Amino acid sequence: MVTSVRAELQRELGERAAYLCFMGLVQERVAAVVGAAGFEAPASPADVRARVREVLTDEVCQDVEVVGWLHQAWIAERKDQVFAGFKQRRKAGPAEIPAATQLFTPHWIVRHLVENTLGRLWLLNHPESRLAEQMPYYVTPAEPDTDFLRISGPEDLTVLDPACGSGHMLTYAFDLLHAIYTEAGYDAAEIPQLILTRNLYGVEIDPDVAALASFALTMKARQRGMTGPIEPQVCALRPVSFTADELTELPAGDWNAFEHADTFGSLIRPGELPRRSDRPRERLVREQAAYLSGDYHVVVTNPPYLGSKNLSDLLVERLRQDQLAGKLDLYAAFIGRAMALARPGGLVGMITMQGWMFLPSYTALRESVRDRWSVVTLSHLGPGAFEVGRGEVVTTCAFVLRNAPASGPGAYFRLVDVPRDRKELVAREAYRGAGVSTGSTSGVGVGRRFDVDGHQLSQLPGGVFAYWLTPELLDAFAHLPPIAERVDTRSGMATGDNERFLRYWWEVSTEALGRDATWVPYNKGGRAHRWFGTNEVVVQWHNDGEQIKATKAANLAAGLISTNNAKCWNQDRYFQPSVTWTTIGHGRLAARYADPGSIFDTKGQCLFADSEEDRLFYLALLNSEVAGRFLEALAPALDFNSGAIRRLPDPYADADRDRIVALAREAVDLQRSAWNRQETSPDFVPPGFERGTVAEYVRGLQEQRTAEVQRLAAIEDELDGLLARAYDGAEVAGPDRAVQAVPTSADIVRDLISYAVGCLFGRYAAPVEQVADNVIPVAALPVLLDDFLAATFGEEHLEENRRFVAEAVGSDYLAKSFYADHVLRFRKRPVYWMFTSSRGAFQALTYLHSYTPETVVAVRKHLTARPQRPELTAYDRDVLEPLADLRLSLDLDDGVRVNYTRLGAGLKKIPGLG
Repeated sequence: MVTSVRAELQRELGERAAYLCFMGLVQERVAAVVGAAGFEAPASPADVRARVREVLTDEVCQDVEVVGWLHQAWIAERKDQVFAGFKQRRKAGPAEIPAATQLFTPHWIVRHLVENTLGRLWLLNHPESRLAEQMPYYVTPAEPDTDFLRISGPEDLTVLDPACGSGHMLTYAFDLLHAIYTEAGYDAAEIPQLILTRNLYGVEIDPDVAALASFALTMKARQRGMTGPIEPQVCALRPVSFTADELTELPAGDWNAFEHADTFGSLIRPGELPRRSDRPRERLVREQAAYLSGDYHVVVTNPPYLGSKNLSDLLVERLRQDQLAGKLDLYAAFIGRAMALARPGGLVGMITMQGWMFLPSYTALRESVRDRWSVVTLSHLGPGAFEVGRGEVVTTCAFVLRNAPASGPGAYFRLVDVPRDRKELVAREAYRGAGVSTGSTSGVGVGRRFDVDGHQLSQLPGGVFAYWLTPELLDAFAHLPPIAERVDTRSGMATGDNERFLRYWWEVSTEALGRDATWVPYNKGGRAHRWFGTNEVVVQWHNDGEQIKATKAANLAAGLISTNNAKCWNQDRYFQPSVTWTTIGHGRLAARYADPGSIFDTKGQCLFADSEEDRLFYLALLNSEVAGRFLEALAPALDFNSGAIRRLPDPYADADRDRIVALAREAVDLQRSAWNRQETSPDFVPPGFERGTVAEYVRGLQEQRTAEVQRLAAIEDELDGLLARAYDGAEVAGPDRAVQAVPTSADIVRDLISYAVGCLFGRYAAPVEQVADNVIPVAALPVLLDDFLAATFGEEHLEENRRFVAEAVGSDYLAKSFYADHVLRFRKRPVYWMFTSSRGAFQALTYLHSYTPETVVAVRKHLTARPQRPELTAYDRDVLEPLADLRLSLDLDDGVRVNYTRLGAGLKKIPGLG
């Protein structure tokens, strides 16, 4: 509804008038349902008014927050425009900040924050109260709280939302305050006026949404029977400043504090402003300052989220002045500002991004939360707490802080693994007291609460809020040295131009591979694969990386990269054996052994140790469940950089090292063997065959792999136990690693066919005749595969084997699916290339490494030997003949992406090749 109405109104009225008209219609409809007569919208088209009335039913309008939801829907297009501008390096100023930062908070999170600030404060002062029965998101303290802010009655309570938006926090605070006043025995007719004049305050930089907040509170008051004039205390901050001459006539004070009020908002910290006159601008400054002078019992808000890279220089400078903000994001600055707005002992409730809990830039903020303030409750929501649009994944936490040092443990809730559609349900069950956890996080609400003294977290590196760690794991950080004292962890090189300097090993010639040649193995990270493997990438390192270094130097001179990025880091560790891993994770860390001879990348960082035994020991540690628990704290964003790895507590002295090393060596051998059975391994070991049936061959491989998978699982289980015991018997949850799959019959047959084609092209030695001209028409593949099966497994089993292969992968696999499988197998950098006519009537394969300028001529011969029809004639005339005449040569160093396109329309298109 919003999209179509917006388009229609904007055509007729223009952008600004369209917004005012639409929101006026919405407010008119809500007011009519609530019973606030006399509220009229601007003139508007009759069909638009009718659509608004149709969609906004009486039931919908009973919830006055619908106004905020519709405002957010209206500005969605503007929000997309602002974020598109960020991609063009535009910065957010007063015109962009509202659209970029306004998010409507889900009602259950609003209730959780208000119930655990305003509701908690009332319950602490009135233990006889039954208000908790109306608060399903309230968290009962782990211990009785005797050190709390005293209030005498409801009229004493003051609540501020310093970034109030359309008033969602304030409207629920209104409902809860109404229940408090009612419980205290106040006359129902007096309560709305008291709430709006004594209790609720809001501040906002966007006058439009400030007006919506005032409207929402007005409707709340009307719903509760208030009939007189209503003026909610919602302040839309306005810029105001004085010239130097004007300041000389004013008493001492920061009269220009609000010069950039539409940019800084509630981050402004006004000082004392003596009253000298009642002139409008002076009065405006004093009125705005009164909202931001602190001393509130409760501050509750969903602050703006916007990183410094998108902020105007003015705002960036403001963040630099805030020692707690980490210079990174507006939300962090608002945490410190909210605490300053709360009186000593007051409560602050917020939902923000979770970064402040873990990132090094927020260490000072965490220290303040731990030492000057205290956590009352913190819900670690992770991704999916609410919809932000544009495909963003925002990881959040909702928390209540007290403006006083801790007098007991805080209640932490771990909900990061809960899907969005179940997050509210699981959270509510956990808040109701489903049990305190010592490590398990299974079940609905069960084991998700952790009661933790904040000072325990100070033992962790950087004081990160890894509240879920067991006492034994916390103690390990306090009493064990980091592994950096025994090993060296390093970040590697960024080439600056991967398309030019990186290849898969199978793209280049064998003669060009090796430390003394052009291309050397390169640990790039890649797919998660424990113990061994994914060593498929090579880097151009001819003459000690001469071209990479020259390119970096040129880019530095042109100002395209920084001095830091112009370096090839840690060359002293190149070509040494190591333990490597993918820094960007999708779950548990997956470390693997790297043989000597490799260079490493920024995304394939490495650990170096003096002996093979130590490398294997720390490989086992990195792949263990207990290390996974530590890394949840050290790398919560799944960025397994070398800095996080080096801080792992080292159990070396107390571990059964001999057994751990022996098991790790066996795990590496198992995975090396399995990896080298894949054609994409640079150390591929061709399969061994015995005369018999393909069914027997498949069954033998499945039995072998099943035994390997089971043995590897047993090894990992034993290693988990050994390493947990090395940390004083720390208990950790069962392994969450995925069990490796045993290949199906179809998998093995596809591998067999791929190997057979390689034999036919001479890529591998085999007892079949190789094709002489490097061309295999796809139509000839079934016969050639029969020849391979007969030579390998025996002529007497050919019919049975042919039938088994067809049943496993389909009788038309060679014609319809083989090439697509090959392209995927070789990461869209295939070694077999398919020539194909426009509709596929003619298809032929050729092998990249046997290609010559005469190959296209050979393809033409196979084509012209076929009965001709228009499709084939056109393909030969328009494509193959011109290509054959060119006698094109390929430079394998250029890689498949470049060389494949050189043959242009002659080859089958590969989506994503470029």
